[in-house]
Amino acid sequence: MMRASNFMPDSLICGVLLQCLCKNLCLNDAIKVLEDMMETGLTPANDVFADAVNVFCKLGKLDDAMKFLEDKHILETSACNVLLEGCCSAGKFLMAKDLLVKMSESDVADCNSWNILIRWLCENSRIRVGFEILGRMVVSSSLPDCATYSALVIGNCKISNYRNALDLFHHIRAKSWVLDPTSYSELSKAFA
Repeated sequence: MMRASNFMPDSLICGVLLQCLCKNLCLNDAIKVLEDMMETGLTPANDVFADAVNVFCKLGKLDDAMKFLEDKHILETSACNVLLEGCCSAGKFLMAKDLLVKMSESDVADCNSWNILIRWLCENSRIRVGFEILGRMVVSSSLPDCATYSALVIGNCKISNYRNALDLFHHIRAKSWVLDPTSYSELSKAFA
């Protein structure tokens, strides 16, 4: 309709339209607006790509989300992190791990990217693999933060390794960091 009237809105208007379409899970319409924007030389904001990827994930179309990012040559941290979360939520660890490797190689993985995968592994009692990913995180020059340690506390509690969980808790306290509420809850269950 906008094209028929020779009216092309600016990036801001398109962004609001895209947010609305994504909120209502209108994936095909959102992709069409994104493609129209890019064809006319408008640069979508980074959060728009993240919103679109989130819709793919909510609709269970993880492979399509990956293809979308690859086809559009989108290597943007927040959009990739949304896909990482979607892969983890769907239990697709290998897909998430492969995406994280690509992100790391392309220098778009941030601390949160690593934490998403580590947290999922720890919540699913796979702390040994979580520590392997933590090792890769450190080698890639991303430093663990309080979210990383919160995940490790949860992982240790899940496998009933409360001594290590408590040691991590003391380490976190020494840095004046704060665990997230879930980590506190898991730790307090151990000593209740």
